[in-house]
Amino acid sequence: YQAGTLSGNPLAVAAGLATLRLLDEEAYARLRTITDALAGGLRDAAASSPVPVSVVSVPGLVTVFFRPEPPRSFAEAQECDLEAHGKWCRSLLARGVYPSPSQFEAWFPSLAHEAENLELTIEAAAAAFAEL
Repeated sequence: YQAGTLSGNPLAVAAGLATLRLLDEEAYARLRTITDALAGGLRDAAASSPVPVSVVSVPGLVTVFFRPEPPRSFAEAQECDLEAHGKWCRSLLARGVYPSPSQFEAWFPSLAHEAENLELTIEAAAAAFAEL
């Protein structure tokens, strides 16, 4: 069983392969810069959060966890404050930012995200953290 949007769809696979052929070291370096900017901005925004928050990232993936330290096991992941995460997500939605709907899903920054997108997202996140 493979779950996911367009998983195994021949057209999606062809598009994915074509995209991978276009990527080079410069693209991956830019993706790292975009991811680092988003993750760093979210960390800064979370610093004023009344509930504990940690942000984990690798190029192309960012996750905001509602616990003091990033989880390192399933048991630790279960300790995340799901109520605070839900409230934060609803606040982001109200500001036009569409986060992953689950505490345990990553965000996927991409080469399509410009500095303006990151700034708007970080501003919305800061305001959403302040509402917790």
